[in-house]
Amino acid sequence: MVENKTSARLVETLIRLSTAFAKARLDKEVTEQDFRDAHAMYVLNIKSDAEPLKNLYASNSLFGF
Repeated sequence: MVENKTSARLVETLIRLSTAFAKARLDKEVTEQDFRDAHAMYVLNIKSDAEPLKNLYASNSLFGF
């Protein structure tokens, strides 16, 4: 079974990012493409934030202890 990890905070973030993409195009309407771009940015950010942690926890010693 796949867990749904969508939270209200994530939805709000995607709405704000989508709106920012529309505003950057000087448009008052948010399009599906704005949402897709916002989602892609979010996913890219999550992956880039997680990569250093993966490397940190993969080592045998945390902080040299």
